[in-house]
Amino acid sequence: MKKLVLSRKKAIRLFKQFGFKEAKNWDNATFERKLKNVSELMQYIRRDSFTMKKTFNKITRSDLVVVKSEKPILNNKKEVSKMATLTIKRKTAVKIFEALGFKTATKWNAKRMAAKLGNLEDLTDGVDIEDPKMASMIKKIVKADKVIIGESTKTEEAPVEEKKTSKKKSAKKSKKKAKKADKEVETPKKKKKEKKSAKKSDKKKSAKKTDKKTSAKDKKGMDSFGSRIGTNNAVINKCISKKPKNMKEIVEQAGLSGSFYNHLNKLAEKGLIKKNDDKKYSLNSK
Repeated sequence: MKKLVLSRKKAIRLFKQFGFKEAKNWDNATFERKLKNVSELMQYIRRDSFTMKKTFNKITRSDLVVVKSEKPILNNKKEVSKMATLTIKRKTAVKIFEALGFKTATKWNAKRMAAKLGNLEDLTDGVDIEDPKMASMIKKIVKADKVIIGESTKTEEAPVEEKKTSKKKSAKKSKKKAKKADKEVETPKKKKKEKKSAKKSDKKKSAKKTDKKTSAKDKKGMDSFGSRIGTNNAVINKCISKKPKNMKEIVEQAGLSGSFYNHLNKLAEKGLIKKNDDKKYSLNSK
C-alpha cells in the first residue's frame, strides 16, 4: 500500500489550479477527502496551463494521501528560521532559470522571481540538469518552505533609470531644435540636416531587421513544433511519425503516463500534424 504525505501548502496550490479559491480555508480532512477524486477534476481544466503535473502523478499512483501542516516544533527560534527559509543569490537564481530555457530571467523583478521559484519543482519535471551543483541547489530550493533572494536589485535598476532620464532630456532638446527650425527660413544647411536625418532613419530600419533575425535565433531552444526541448510535450512530438498512431501508442512509445490530447489537438489546429477521424495522429504528407 503506497502512502504519500502531502504538505498543506502544496494541496492549496493544487486545488487553486482546479478553481477552488476557498481551498485555503479547508481543514486537512477535507483535503484528504477531495484528493480521492482528484483525477476526475483534470477533465475540466486545460492541461497546458496545469503546472503541478509531477505532484498530480504522485497522488494518482498512491493508495493513501495524508495532508500535514508544515509547522515544525523546535526549541530555538533560530532553528525554525533555518528550516523554513533558504537565502540564495540572485545570480544563482538567474543561472538556474537560464539553464531551464528562460532567457529573460535577468529582467525579472523580485515578485516574478519568487513566483517562479515556488513552481521550480514542476518546471524541472522531466528536465535533466547536467551540473551537479545546480541540481543540488534546485533540490534545496524545492525542499525549502520559503526562498529569499539575498542580493538587492538597486544596483541593477539605477543605471536603467539614468538612461531613461537621459532619453527624456534628449527628447526635450530635439523638440526645441524642431521649433527653432520651423521659425527659420529654409537654407542649404537645413537641407543637409534633412539628408542626415533620412540616413539615420534608414540605419534604424536596418537595425530592426537584424533584431528580428536575432530573435529568430533565440528560438533554437524549441523543437520544430514550438515545444521547449526537454519537456514532456517535446518527447511526445518525437513519437509522431508518418504512420498514424492513437494516444495509447504514442504515450507508450514516449515512456510517459497520462494523455496529451490538448497538446496534439492544438498542433492539429495549427496544421503542424494531421488528426484522422479515428483519433489517430500522424505527420502531414508533403
